[in-house]
Amino acid sequence: RKRLRLAQALHIFPVGPSDHFVFIQGVLISASRTMVRGHAKEEAQAKNAAKLASSKKSGSQMEAREKGLKMVCLSCKLPMTNYKCLVQHYESKHPKETCPAEADCSK
Repeated sequence: RKRLRLAQALHIFPVGPSDHFVFIQGVLISASRTMVRGHAKEEAQAKNAAKLASSKKSGSQMEAREKGLKMVCLSCKLPMTNYKCLVQHYESKHPKETCPAEADCSK
């Protein structure tokens, strides 16, 4: 409280949490207004931007999906990931047809 009165007597009014007063034995040594949070905010934004840039993947998810789908059902043209899934698909969706050979169904 005494510090605030002294600051008011010297016409230095604290505005916010960024105002700093240094008192030694009740005497005002320095008064400064620093942007502590502003600097920390800029550093945090730069750090997050660097983190996002390093973790960003190249290409889209659809391109990666197309690379993974290697087989195609000849009856309904549904893409499959491997031959085992294609055999299961034929058993459940096309039970009257026989599953073609692996070489015939690959893209």
